[in-house]
Amino acid sequence: MEPFKVRFYLYIVVLGSLLSCSSDDIQADDLEEQLKTLVALSESVACIDSNDWQFAGIGSKPCGGPTGYIAYSSAIDTADFLSRLTAYNEAVRAYNESNGGLSDCAFVSPPTRIECEDGKAVLVYQ
Repeated sequence: MEPFKVRFYLYIVVLGSLLSCSSDDIQADDLEEQLKTLVALSESVACIDSNDWQFAGIGSKPCGGPTGYIAYSSAIDTADFLSRLTAYNEAVRAYNESNGGLSDCAFVSPPTRIECEDGKAVLVYQ
C-alpha cells in the first residue's frame, strides 16, 4: 500500500477513535462528514497529468501542524475545496482544543511530489 494511503487510513482510524469517545456526537459526526466530502472531492477527478495536481495539509494535530496531506486537482473548484479544507482543519483544531486531544507531536513531512497511478493521485514521500 502506498505511504500516503497508509498514513491517510491511519489518520482516519485515529480520528474515528478520538471522535467516537466524544460526548459531543453532533460535532464528531460533522467532522466525519466534512472529511468524507473532502476525500470525495479529491477523488472526483481522474489523475492523468500530475502537473494538474497539488496537495495541502489536512487535519490538525493538538500540538500544531497537519495530520497528513491530501491531493486535489486544478480541474475542481479549488477555491471551494480549499475553503472546505480550511473549515475542516479549523473544526478539528477546535475539537482537539475543547476535548483535550492528544498527539505524538511528530512533524508530518509534506510529500515531495504527486504521481498518477491507475487514474489516482498518489502522494510520494522521500
